[in-house]
Amino acid sequence: MIDGEDARAVSRPPTGQFEPAASGPGAAPVLLPALPPPRLVPRTVSAVIDEGVRAVRRDIGLFTAAAALTVVPSHVLSLLFSTLFTPFNPLDPATYARVGDHAAITTDGTVTFVFTVVTALCTLAITTLGTGALVTIAGLRTLGQPCTVGTAYAHARRRYGSLLAASLLSSIAGVALTVFTAFLGTPFAIFLYVGWQLAPQAIVLEGRRTGGGLARSLALVRGMWWRMAGLLILVGILRLFAAAVPGGLGVLISGFTSSKDLLGGSVGTLALAVVASLIDVVMAPIAVTISTLFFTDLRLRKEGFDIDLLLQRGAAERAALVTP
Repeated sequence: MIDGEDARAVSRPPTGQFEPAASGPGAAPVLLPALPPPRLVPRTVSAVIDEGVRAVRRDIGLFTAAAALTVVPSHVLSLLFSTLFTPFNPLDPATYARVGDHAAITTDGTVTFVFTVVTALCTLAITTLGTGALVTIAGLRTLGQPCTVGTAYAHARRRYGSLLAASLLSSIAGVALTVFTAFLGTPFAIFLYVGWQLAPQAIVLEGRRTGGGLARSLALVRGMWWRMAGLLILVGILRLFAAAVPGGLGVLISGFTSSKDLLGGSVGTLALAVVASLIDVVMAPIAVTISTLFFTDLRLRKEGFDIDLLLQRGAAERAALVTP
């Protein structure tokens, strides 16, 4: 259920499309359930992960198509950078003076660091849009509501500014707390990292702004921090195993090539990028869907979210009766 903080009325029941709320300046788009919502029950962490995998499997085409639109460009950008520039290594920049068959444009650590930061920011900007679209799909499809790739990205674009600001703020805050406190602030940085993990769901599904989304995430995770941390660890392990596939492929390529390069030349570099993209196209939706299900689970436990859905559904139907 996608709602807006400032919306004080509801529009007629839609047919699965996003429509603006009837009132309130700056009100976020509202999507009323086009179908009766399913009966929701609280789940354990393992049940959330299992349901997340099954939800993606049920709509594998929708999820992978949405993910591919941002996952592939981000991997292409990373491939371009790794091919043209020396990956930044503060210990020994010359170690990676060559990647594939291409000589690095520069081995200067400062220049490479600047390009590393720029590439990271561009990648973050791309993946943030994809995250917004995947959250939209996961939020609707796990409640049995219709959604398309176009609808998901249209709504993600409307929430993009808040999403990107939240991503940048959380990243900068984590680095600042760690670096400027000589690592003494690392525990607090980890606390915030876990506590802010549900900010995209709050921003996209509830129409909150940057600060409101981060605060909402912290409020929901309060008292459930260890469950959230455990969920992130389990999802991280799943992604780690998936990420090991390109690494294994790189070892095979380097073992069967006469090239002096670690990746067996440009063919090896391209092969690794393709495999990594294919894996991420599947793993990114699973990770986002699991987080979205946990967001719903916390709302169920703390706020009676299923009751709220039914009440809003009833309000929409009553509004439809009086709408000419």
